[in-house]
Amino acid sequence: MQPTLSDDTEDLLTDWVDWQRMQNLSHRTIAERVITVRAFLALQRCTPRTMTVMDVARYCGRVELSASSRNTYHGVLRAFGTWMVKVGVRGEVPTAAAPRTEAPEGSTSPAAPGGRA
Repeated sequence: MQPTLSDDTEDLLTDWVDWQRMQNLSHRTIAERVITVRAFLALQRCTPRTMTVMDVARYCGRVELSASSRNTYHGVLRAFGTWMVKVGVRGEVPTAAAPRTEAPEGSTSPAAPGGRA
């Protein structure tokens, strides 16, 4: 039976979690990355296979986000997109053409209160 896009999304996120564990990323980093990707997919109403550069630009360009948050979210989506290319899910990284906002010097990540990772 062919999986639905929703089932495929869950399978892809599970595989990405395993990939990140293999890289010895912390449980917190992995969990926060998955939360970010899930929020992105829900807000943009797309799937890993259908996400576009404009979905990324709209998500990361929301007015309520600081430059630091935009940079962090773009980095998470870039990591996810790069992984999808490495494992053959997609032919291109969907964030490749999206402009990247540089975080101001001395700013902290929204996922790391007080600047601690």
